[in-house]
Amino acid sequence: EVEDGAAPQLEFTDLDLNAVVAALVSAMEPVAAEAGVRLSASLAAHLPRIVADGTSVRQMALNLVTNALKFTPRGGEVRVSTRAEIDGPLMLEVTDTGPGMSAADIARIEAGEEREAAMPRKGGGFGIGLPLVRSLATANGATLAISTPGAGGTRATIVFPKTRQVLV
Repeated sequence: EVEDGAAPQLEFTDLDLNAVVAALVSAMEPVAAEAGVRLSASLAAHLPRIVADGTSVRQMALNLVTNALKFTPRGGEVRVSTRAEIDGPLMLEVTDTGPGMSAADIARIEAGEEREAAMPRKGGGFGIGLPLVRSLATANGATLAISTPGAGGTRATIVFPKTRQVLV
């Protein structure tokens, strides 16, 4: 049970990020199809397992994919991928072909600022998805990086440092 105002207790376990992504993409496929957006997964071979809270990781991935689907126009694409750098961090990345985000919005989220009053925004939602992902990433020893590549769209990356990987 969670006390009033207390954060839920995180349970750190040995987690297969590829399995989390595969299950999420499969579950979100009907939503993507209805939105007219192509949803795909690109999973790294031989991805190390990570030590993280499974519920948090699923919530972060779900929020990123939901955001990407919401802001990607019909005919666009959302890709969820995993990758690991040799002797470096492991990443969960969601990229889309939507309009992208302003530098000011990215800076606000990365600084941990909440949106002003919880007023619904154009496109729907209250704008709490990315700040929530950022705080869950921090609670799991990871970071959230957001960018709008030159060609447009948004790239949101959850970076798990090498210290969160399970050594085999």
